[in-house]
Amino acid sequence: MSNSYRWELGLDWTAVVGPENESYMPAGFIQVSPPPILIKRPRVMSGDTIDFIIFDLTPGGAPDVKIASFTINPRAAINDQPNVAPLDFLQLRFKRADPQDSTFFEGRFPCWTIDHPTGSTDFTTRVTQEAATMKFLMSFYVQAEETLGRLRTFVHDPEMVVGPFP
Repeated sequence: MSNSYRWELGLDWTAVVGPENESYMPAGFIQVSPPPILIKRPRVMSGDTIDFIIFDLTPGGAPDVKIASFTINPRAAINDQPNVAPLDFLQLRFKRADPQDSTFFEGRFPCWTIDHPTGSTDFTTRVTQEAATMKFLMSFYVQAEETLGRLRTFVHDPEMVVGPFP
């Protein structure tokens, strides 16, 4: 039996910008089953699905911003573990959506959701079978762009465990 999860990420355009033009991006991993449950130590199995949503946490709302790119960078968390993709999609496109409720950020916020390709009925990120028994460190990189062309990078480096615990 597969489970459905949602990774909730948050952008705050007023956040401190580091020397590499990067800002920290908070995130929470949610099991979607009613009611939604915050998962403190993510553990997923082959066939589980993960949806991603980016919330605008900027006080008063961000300027007119679009998500220019979203990249998941997985790394093996164990020495000598093969480097395989733990998810079937590592780059996703996002579009602005109506405000939605966030379990992790505890409120209703403007957001961006996955921009499914035209005509697609099944564009869900799934945990791959090859990765089912492995452990990975997952980093998320979001490039947000203002209408004036200014780019900001937001980064989150959580640990995600894929597969069974030892």
